[in-house]
Amino acid sequence: MLYLIGGAPGVGKSFLAKHIGNKHHAEIVELDGLMPAYNASISKEDFSAKLPVWQAKHDRRTPSFSDYKIEAHTYWPHIKSLIEDRLNKVDLPTVIEGAQLSPMLIKDWLNGAKASERKRVKILYLSHGDGSFNEAFVDEAMKAGFKVFSRSEVVSEF
Repeated sequence: MLYLIGGAPGVGKSFLAKHIGNKHHAEIVELDGLMPAYNASISKEDFSAKLPVWQAKHDRRTPSFSDYKIEAHTYWPHIKSLIEDRLNKVDLPTVIEGAQLSPMLIKDWLNGAKASERKRVKILYLSHGDGSFNEAFVDEAMKAGFKVFSRSEVVSEF
């Protein structure tokens, strides 16, 4: 089984990933930990445009939802490859968590995935209920057709 956990920063993705990982003996992949390796494929000239979250943090400002969407698109080829490798090459339950799991990109991937892959994926989007960034993430997840959970709802379910 592959669990994909997305949501705005601070909603509890890592907490939930650890909970599911412990309960289902699953490997946990935190996308934030993979980003430095992925960044190596981005030219210096494109860095600020393709990685606006990094640039915002470097400039000591709060990244916007659109900053995260741009980064999600930048990282998508790597994330998609990771998802497909975990589904097709690794026979181990895995949890992948990160704000980079764009609901629209995941929806598009699901639409093109094999039925056997779709059956082995659980997608969870989390919300903590406040803040415009969180609201934008929730809106996009709902438009993509995903249910959005609070952390306490999901912990009791999984």
